[in-house]
Amino acid sequence: MYPHQQEGFEFVWNSMTGGVHLEKLKNPETKNCGRGCIILSHVLGTVFLQSYMKLFPNCKPAIIAPGSILLTWEEEFKEWKKSVLGISYMLFKKLVGDDNKEISKGYAYETIKTLLLDTPDLFIFDEGHTPRNDKSRMFKALFQIKTEKHVILSGTHF
Repeated sequence: MYPHQQEGFEFVWNSMTGGVHLEKLKNPETKNCGRGCIILSHVLGTVFLQSYMKLFPNCKPAIIAPGSILLTWEEEFKEWKKSVLGISYMLFKKLVGDDNKEISKGYAYETIKTLLLDTPDLFIFDEGHTPRNDKSRMFKALFQIKTEKHVILSGTHF
């Protein structure tokens, strides 16, 4: 990495994990250090995610992105030989949104909604500038996510 990339990576890592001391980070008591950050580079985001998954192999990350970008992520996962949940913003909104009339509500719906909101312990929002209107159904659906660790990837200054 170039020096500016190294500096950016260290900022992201500290924001998400709370430090760079690996032995301390592996301690379950320090697992919830760090909250989230905004990254203006897809490459830095993928480097972060790959490093995070290497240090925390049992983590359950989820990526929410426009459908067309999920194909790019899928190629990354094949290279890494890792399983990561990828879901489009539109499908997430349909499955989690409370005011969605397109999906019948029942046990299967509630189970899927609970799994999407409660299971991932790290969310990556690619093209994270997309849901910026806090009155939109998309924003309201994303606001229900329970995990405290979020990474926003965006090439757009917002």
